[in-house]
Amino acid sequence: MTLPANITRGYDDEGLEALDEACERGENAMPYIVAAMKADATMGEIMTGFEEQYGAYSEVIGLA
Repeated sequence: MTLPANITRGYDDEGLEALDEACERGENAMPYIVAAMKADATMGEIMTGFEEQYGAYSEVIGLA
C-alpha cells in the first residue's frame, strides 16, 4: 500500500502486511487489527487491506 507523497507516518507496513497474510490464511484477523491500530495504522488503511482481499460490500436492494 502506498501513500500520497505529502503524507508521512511513524510506522512501517509490517502490521498491515501481517494482517493481509492472516486474511489469506483464513486466520482470525482481530489480533492483527489490534496490533496494526497500536502501531497507528488508520481504519482506512486496514479497510483497504480487507477490500483488496475480500472486495467491497455492496448491498442489494430489492423491492417486494
